[in-house]
Amino acid sequence: MVELKIGDVVFVQTVTKDWVGRVVKIPNPFTVILADASWVADSGKLSDFVKNGEAASMEVEPVGSVTVQWVNWIPWPHKLFSEAV
Repeated sequence: MVELKIGDVVFVQTVTKDWVGRVVKIPNPFTVILADASWVADSGKLSDFVKNGEAASMEVEPVGSVTVQWVNWIPWPHKLFSEAV
């Protein structure tokens, strides 16, 4: 298993929402603070979103900094979103 660390750029799934952002703090094992974060309201087809960094029907809203309790995370190899899509 890959360890989550400060500086990682990740796609994070929580119980209710999905996010992309850069990890700036890990307050406990299942909580991260993300900077340059965006809420992913609708990723479209998830496999296309993760593979390409975009999808035909996606909806993304930049929020800045956010603290989330994650259920799952994966590395995000794409650039972070700087404006709403």
